[in-house]
Amino acid sequence: MELIRLFLRYGESHGFGNKCTEAEIQHILYKLKQNLPETNPIWEQLPYYWFKVGPYSEYVSDGIKKLHAEKFVTRELYENHSFIMLGKECGDSKPAKYDKNLQEASRILKQIVSDLPTYLTEEEILTQYNGAPSLFYFRFKLGFIPEMEAYRKKI
Repeated sequence: MELIRLFLRYGESHGFGNKCTEAEIQHILYKLKQNLPETNPIWEQLPYYWFKVGPYSEYVSDGIKKLHAEKFVTRELYENHSFIMLGKECGDSKPAKYDKNLQEASRILKQIVSDLPTYLTEEEILTQYNGAPSLFYFRFKLGFIPEMEAYRKKI
């Protein structure tokens, strides 16, 4: 939960704001897992499995729900998309105590966020497919479907 809060805080200071979709949070924390050493216990606390839209963690999803219940984050609807935002009531309080493992994860997460563009591009999001167990869905969604849509429009 603290890593979700930190991602939103770092995003705010980096310039792309403190609101993002749950899919973006999933993507960034998956990227964090890829960059964390396996010796850090947080690596195991970010279990991901492959879903049709990429890596997905129920723990991250549950963490967002808990943060929302505790008013650390809010959900707001903009143009038919649900965004997660830092809660105004949370101030500087943290949902977790810091130890060396969380400090290491926080440092790596901050670096990941600082390397991001001011908004997540499709190319950035596609990096999550590196290491996918199967490239079928990736190729189907990003290769076949756009070609089929272009063909349908021509007809």
